[in-house]
Amino acid sequence: MEKVRPHPDSESRHCNYEIAPPAEHQTLSFFTRAPAASKFKSTAELVEHLAEPGVVDKRAIWIVHGMGQQVPFETLDSLTEGILSVTDAAENPANVKPPRVGTTKFTDTTDPTKIQVVQRVEVDLPRRLGTPTTRELHLYEAYWAPLTEGVPKLADVISFFFNGGLRGILNCRKPFRRAMFPDDTSPILDPDVKEGKCAQGFWNFKIPKRAAFEIVLTLLLLVALGAINAVILAASAAHLKFSFFGPWPISQYWNQVTAIATAVFALVFTFGAMLFLAEMSAVGKLPRVAKRIIWLFSWTGLIITSLSILTGAACMSLVTRSALIAKGLQGIHYRATQFVSTSAILAALFLCLFAMWRRAVSKSKGVAYREKGHPLPIFVAVSIVQLGLLILLGLLIFVKSHWYFDPSKLASCLQKVIDLIANPFWVWPVLLLVSKLVRDIMVEYPGDVAVYVTPNTLDRFDEVRKKIKQLALDTLAPLYSARAGNSQFPLYSKVGVVGHSLGSVIAYDTLNKLLTLDELIDNELDVAGRTRILATFGSPLDKTAFFFNIQGKDTFHIREQLAASVQPLIQDYARFRQFPWVNVYSPSDIICGELKFYDIINPGPYIPPGVDNVKDPDAVVPLIAHVEYWKNPTLWDRLFREITT
Repeated sequence: MEKVRPHPDSESRHCNYEIAPPAEHQTLSFFTRAPAASKFKSTAELVEHLAEPGVVDKRAIWIVHGMGQQVPFETLDSLTEGILSVTDAAENPANVKPPRVGTTKFTDTTDPTKIQVVQRVEVDLPRRLGTPTTRELHLYEAYWAPLTEGVPKLADVISFFFNGGLRGILNCRKPFRRAMFPDDTSPILDPDVKEGKCAQGFWNFKIPKRAAFEIVLTLLLLVALGAINAVILAASAAHLKFSFFGPWPISQYWNQVTAIATAVFALVFTFGAMLFLAEMSAVGKLPRVAKRIIWLFSWTGLIITSLSILTGAACMSLVTRSALIAKGLQGIHYRATQFVSTSAILAALFLCLFAMWRRAVSKSKGVAYREKGHPLPIFVAVSIVQLGLLILLGLLIFVKSHWYFDPSKLASCLQKVIDLIANPFWVWPVLLLVSKLVRDIMVEYPGDVAVYVTPNTLDRFDEVRKKIKQLALDTLAPLYSARAGNSQFPLYSKVGVVGHSLGSVIAYDTLNKLLTLDELIDNELDVAGRTRILATFGSPLDKTAFFFNIQGKDTFHIREQLAASVQPLIQDYARFRQFPWVNVYSPSDIICGELKFYDIINPGPYIPPGVDNVKDPDAVVPLIAHVEYWKNPTLWDRLFREITT
């Protein structure tokens, strides 16, 4: 029976650590050939050297964080916890040394002024049976978040989404053409793509029909959110009688628009509560039935929330322009709608606070809350609140009858409570606050993507993009070029390259750059041979290739081939793809997914050395799935297995 490995946030986490002494290493240059006396020895000599007694076999993992992760060393901490969760050391921490943290200086032998000072975590690996070699794993990160802080604006994000969406719709109309593997004559293993390989090293790929639907829906939601935001700001200003707005026709529908805004906010809030509770439930540890329940309710909630945003935007923005919508809203039971919506918000808020209280109590007792106190029943309760809210709102808004109860028949104290809950005094201040929060999130997270992945236009982000690429190159290059002491052996026998979300795009670009530089010096540093794994998770690489590819222009062929020329990973399998490329994804990750545009074998079954798309069965919650990979064993099991073999 396969041994079940501990979860990254289980009670087996390492809480202790040691401070490692500072280390200094000399590095060779990627830009000049080294003298014969300084070159690294051959791979065969390195293998023999590592088999000698007393030699420490050092390996490294370098990771790049994704969009919006602003805290220094958070990514390195998550990587360390993930690795520890799947090592034998994590299963029996009393018998091993705790991880060590320290500072390392890399100095270029050809130019002593070129110095890189970085922090790393050192982890002892289990020794292989029958071998005397001690093994260590050193963990590094590329932290680029401060470079984009405050750079993108909301207008940049909106333009980014619409440009990418429109390009995606155009690219859906015909087979997607991509310049790659120009010397390969293998056919694409898809009978539906009749064109196969085109002239001049181009390959055709079939785009799923649902792609156009997803693009259109995303753009509609963006328009709807923009419309709601505009109505919130304009209506608030008009209601406060700011002189520059003057009288506004929406004033005669103020109560109805307020009720609609509250209803939309209630549905969005309950869905947000569902995501919060699903994340707190540690989905990966739940039984399969529980996972299916969370998956079903989460997707239902996402659909309900999306429809409510579209419907609410139409009602709020067109009430003064559409006679049909205006007539429909005239008979709305706005006080009852307000009461039901506010009650649902309060119920969801109470359930979330109750779950947080249970977690605090569990932590105070030293119990792992995710294992023994998961709030699945509370998650189901909030899901039922949202479904019930949808039904009641439908009856209140679209059924023109007075079926609801009359509060005047209740006791005076209950009447006061109902009047308080039905009072819309809180709605517009909260909506203004939420509007700002949504704007900040859009700028902070998609804004990072907009800065990095839109080089198809001459824009003001060019300098920031170059800084990000240089930072990544400066932190990864020393892991390939550093010496082990004063010897002619490399410091690291194997290197793993890892990237999450936008970080996977940065990792892909950086590894391509190093492969290109190494090729120019006759592969003296053996980047392809010493790379043990390229691991991407939550990766948008397919989407960046698809959404920002310009089809049909006169310069398309040359431009695409020039772009491919700096991407060795799509030039030649034998020369550059000597290591596994593992992409961990989830069908519930609506931001990213499988990578199918980086192999000519696409979309057939996995054939080495193609991209191995591995589905994470524990990432099942939409939106949250994009970050659930960090907490699940799928990524860490595969990464640890590859880097230690």
